[in-house]
Amino acid sequence: MPEPRRRRDGRGITAHPAVATAMRVAGHRYGAGVIVLVAALAIYGIAEISRPDPARTPAGGTAPVDAGLLACPESGGGRVGVVSAGTGAGESQVGALNGGALGKVGAGGVWSADGVKKGGVVVRSTGGAAVGLAADVTVRGKNGIGGMRCGAPATEHWFMTPGAGDGKIDLYLTNIDDREASVDVIAVSDTGSLDTPDGRALQVEPHSTRIVSMGRSADGLGLLAADSHMLGIKVSSTSGRVVAGVKADLGDKGFDWAPESVAPATTVVLPGVPGGSGRRTLYVDVPGENDARVKVQAVTASGTFVPEGQDVLDAPAQTVTPLDLEDALVGKPAALILTSDRPIVAGFQSGGDDVSLGAGAEPLTGAATLADAREGSSLLLTATTGPAKVRVTPLTKTGRGEPREFDVQGGRTLEIPQDSDGLIVEPVSGTVYGARVITIKGGKKGKERFVTVQPLTPTPLAYRLPPVADSLTAIVR
Repeated sequence: MPEPRRRRDGRGITAHPAVATAMRVAGHRYGAGVIVLVAALAIYGIAEISRPDPARTPAGGTAPVDAGLLACPESGGGRVGVVSAGTGAGESQVGALNGGALGKVGAGGVWSADGVKKGGVVVRSTGGAAVGLAADVTVRGKNGIGGMRCGAPATEHWFMTPGAGDGKIDLYLTNIDDREASVDVIAVSDTGSLDTPDGRALQVEPHSTRIVSMGRSADGLGLLAADSHMLGIKVSSTSGRVVAGVKADLGDKGFDWAPESVAPATTVVLPGVPGGSGRRTLYVDVPGENDARVKVQAVTASGTFVPEGQDVLDAPAQTVTPLDLEDALVGKPAALILTSDRPIVAGFQSGGDDVSLGAGAEPLTGAATLADAREGSSLLLTATTGPAKVRVTPLTKTGRGEPREFDVQGGRTLEIPQDSDGLIVEPVSGTVYGARVITIKGGKKGKERFVTVQPLTPTPLAYRLPPVADSLTAIVR
């Protein structure tokens, strides 16, 4: 088809006939309005003829995970473990944040090292090694044991932790990218909102960790947080992304890393409340502007019940509210189910010889992997809405062990002892939540009971691909 003839304007510029016509119309007193009307009709006309046929719109698919990136803000001089649930080619490189190499592991393998030098740790994986990738840090100290799950860089993080009035609370912000990140730290306490410009626009340099001392520095909200006994912390990146972690060191009462909590929701499940002696305290943070009424249920091996006289917790807005559950749980392993009329964030503190911290978790919609389930470990699995079945596969440095399936009765918590380098926990049926609990003997006489809790988090095994259909872009081209 021959190209339409072009016209030259007074400046010698050659124009397409349609453009020339538009230029003439524009010179008319109503020209601009006509052009807008024609453009609108053209756009809506294109939208009409390009609307995809729902019957022919393809469904999205999946693609296997082929790359992974995790970071631990601090090794603490303890044990670092890395595990993969994948197969085939691929490798995970484990290194210090400052660039020093620590080790490597292939797909489906397990790697660990004790006494890793203090500082951040980065795990970069490719191919099959990125499938089901997980990394953990476990630190055994004189006054307790602490565990942390290494995380992927993100733009938002939520934590529940003891306050600066009870000990040293340090927020670790790790940037493993090549560009600077800017972070806002926002918190509420047991006395209310800690609304202050301090903690805003904190710069975290590339490949570095910034430590924020809550209640002890301006960037840690200063004097406003200094006397707090409970803190709900939100870390929000305004540019870039970080891996965040919170360490609570309560001195003679022990230490632990606070697990990252799920984002605010009206139903929150907290698995892994450990058994044994000592206080059990629930923390509820209402980050919104309206007060919340929270229904509390406990799930033990005996069943689900409402703590006597504690069935409903009235939680003020912009405040962390505690609930003592020591008498209700009487030392039994449990999970907590919270149902609220407002979005909430929740965590728990378990205290005896050592403090241990827990948080709201996701259900096991897919496999969860763990890189530390050595002697003293157990799984606490809770079926919340009906019976569930779970498959547990131990992982060692010599390969996979024999998978075992466990039935979890509806509305009950099941405790399963473990002793392996790593685990793959897969839901077979039903809705189940879980946590790994490590219990060891320590202290000066070796008789004190040290505990740390790590909620199970589903590990991506595949990417979800969005459906692809006709688009305006395709027609314009």
